[in-house]
Amino acid sequence: MLSKTGDVSRQYIDGIRTKFIKPISMFFVVNLLYFLFPTADTFNSQLTTQINYLPHSGIAKNIVEKRLEKEKITLKEFEVSYNDQSTDMAKLLHIVFVVLLAVPIMILNFSNERYFIDHLTTSLEFNSLTILIVLIAIPWSIIWLDGILTSSTQMISSILNDRIYTFIAASICGILFYFIERRVYNQKILWAVIKSIVLLPCTLFVLQVYRALLFFVTMWTL
Repeated sequence: MLSKTGDVSRQYIDGIRTKFIKPISMFFVVNLLYFLFPTADTFNSQLTTQINYLPHSGIAKNIVEKRLEKEKITLKEFEVSYNDQSTDMAKLLHIVFVVLLAVPIMILNFSNERYFIDHLTTSLEFNSLTILIVLIAIPWSIIWLDGILTSSTQMISSILNDRIYTFIAASICGILFYFIERRVYNQKILWAVIKSIVLLPCTLFVLQVYRALLFFVTMWTL
């Protein structure tokens, strides 16, 4: 997946499966690593993130305030139980993000006349690589460097602020989409570039939908 992004999905779709782990199995392995060693709340948005930094935060904040008033508890007390429940729900709902992302992938490559399961396979590979690179490898590399370096550590930490890290993550996602378009869907270079750029805001939109869904499901089950 790392050396030839998209090749596993292409061969799996074509029926060549014996020498590869199934994309769904790979996704669950990487997903397990993400939740065992969390470095960001991208797919497990904490209460603070939900009520302050997302498009639906206004609605979320009103719902939380009503729950606090009803149960006569403080925000700090509620936050502990919410975050624990959110972690459990995120482990179950993360696959929903994969399914939702397969929709814009399918729409952009509709002319290929593939089944939805083919686009879902592609989404599984993309998500596995994104989690592995953006949410595990890079953050833990920074943490490791923090542990062994001294003066340069401050420089690394200042460079990798939210804005720059978001740019890095978006660039990596764009590159992954490009190779997926080239290898899975046989797109020419120009079309692969265009479609990879279009898929970036689609991915962000799907992520916001997923986070909203995670909030409402967590509140409903809490």
